[in-house]
Amino acid sequence: MLYTFDDEWNGQVVHEFKMKEDDVSYMGLHFPASDIPKVARDLYFINKVRIIFDITKPEVPITGGKLDMKKCMLRGVAPMHVEYMTNMGIKGSISLAIDVEKLDGLLVFHSYQG
Repeated sequence: MLYTFDDEWNGQVVHEFKMKEDDVSYMGLHFPASDIPKVARDLYFINKVRIIFDITKPEVPITGGKLDMKKCMLRGVAPMHVEYMTNMGIKGSISLAIDVEKLDGLLVFHSYQG
C-alpha cells in the first residue's frame, strides 16, 4: 500500500497491490492523523525503514541501562499498532518512509504469515 499525508497528517491509501483478488481492499481509505501519531512520524524521519517481523511472537525484554532505539529497524510494537494489525489479519510488515522535506507518505508491505 502507498499512503500519503495531507497538511494536517491525515492519511489516505492512494495505491495498493493485492496478491489475491479476494484480499481486502484498502484503496481510497482515509484515516485520521491520530492513527500514526507524531512520535511515530518523527521516528520515520530518523529511520526510513521499519520492520515488524511477527506480532504473534513475544517481545524480548531489554535488560540493563536505558537504550536509545530510535535508529533500530526491529523495535517493540505499540499495543495500539498490534491491535490495528491484528484487526487487519496482518502478522508482519515493512514500512518505508517517503520524504523530501517532511514525511510525505509511507510504502507499506504486509504479511499475513509473519
